[in-house]
Amino acid sequence: MQKKDETDYDLICKKDEIFILNDNIELFGSQLINDIDIILLTQIGILIYHFNENDKSISLNYFYKESLSTKKSLSQCYKKIFSKSTLPLLNYESIEYDGWVSEIKNNKKLLLKYGVELMKFAIESHNLELVDKIYKKCQSYFKQDFSNKIFLSIIILTIPLLNEKLSRIY
Repeated sequence: MQKKDETDYDLICKKDEIFILNDNIELFGSQLINDIDIILLTQIGILIYHFNENDKSISLNYFYKESLSTKKSLSQCYKKIFSKSTLPLLNYESIEYDGWVSEIKNNKKLLLKYGVELMKFAIESHNLELVDKIYKKCQSYFKQDFSNKIFLSIIILTIPLLNEKLSRIY
């Protein structure tokens, strides 16, 4: 939102997320950080969105799924999570959310950060189409700039798991 005056705002962009749930998602709290990121604490987990001022878009930068039914369980869980200096790595429940998978595989920074976990998830769930897309993205980033060797590590670190899972299938 863009501020017109002290009480009036213009909507700059909008993002709809689709979660397959039986109930509505309750928002327990939110915090704006550095004017371009917002943390949402909900009964389904932590979501961090980033606002890109250049193209006026919002993208999901982090999602950690944690099912919580009461504010007390939420408080205990989030105190444990936020008492550490870094956010927890993705869990499989987070990766199962298709919108988050799309954000990771289509964002260079997110792919670097979460690519190994996403590739492991794709292999474990026998999602060969996703494995192929991640593999091709990593190759593409490496070919664009040969100093991007780090993208090759996503492939290299998951080859043993891929070999193990494929040997069971074939």
